[in-house]
Amino acid sequence: MASTNTKTRSAADGSTSSLDPLIAEARAGSATALDTLIGQLSEHLWTEVGLGRKPRGLGPSRGLSDLVQDTLVRVRQKFGKFERHTFVEFQQWARAVLHRRRQEWIRNYRARNTSEKKEKIWLAIRSRIASDRQRELDDPAERREQTKNAYAAFEHLKPNERFIINLRLLEGLRYKQISAMTGWSEEAARKAYDRAIAHLKKMFETNGQL
Repeated sequence: MASTNTKTRSAADGSTSSLDPLIAEARAGSATALDTLIGQLSEHLWTEVGLGRKPRGLGPSRGLSDLVQDTLVRVRQKFGKFERHTFVEFQQWARAVLHRRRQEWIRNYRARNTSEKKEKIWLAIRSRIASDRQRELDDPAERREQTKNAYAAFEHLKPNERFIINLRLLEGLRYKQISAMTGWSEEAARKAYDRAIAHLKKMFETNGQL
């Protein structure tokens, strides 16, 4: 135990070579050695994601905490697959795990984000459908198909129409905020949005989806 504590203090002073023997100890089954390695690795991974390297598209910064913790859990679980012998190599291996998890998180975040956008677009169209069609369109299978088709129609709108729908519907900005961003009057922004939504519904109807 004293040996492990000494190595931990040395690492805090900037040396990582003193941690190298802990790799063998952890591999031999020492839980204390593995805990020390994971503790030192935690600081390294926080540096990796915290110093101007926040992964784009990951979402709110609070997600980084979960990403680091998830990576540390994975490293602990997969430690038996680590075949090198130094702490520097352990850091490199953990960075690769972090990178893979980060890519998975980005893909999952984008998938969730796209799913939410599709749902919002479909609800905007659905709110303009006659009430006698509501129950039929609440069928789960029908709803999934209509949501997919609604997003396809959105992607075929003109750029300026997608722009205003994105600001108002998908980003949830108020017309006052849109006015400040674009220089349009609030009334002009409101009319542009209404026209874009009307065109979106017309495209959806033209394709025989209603």
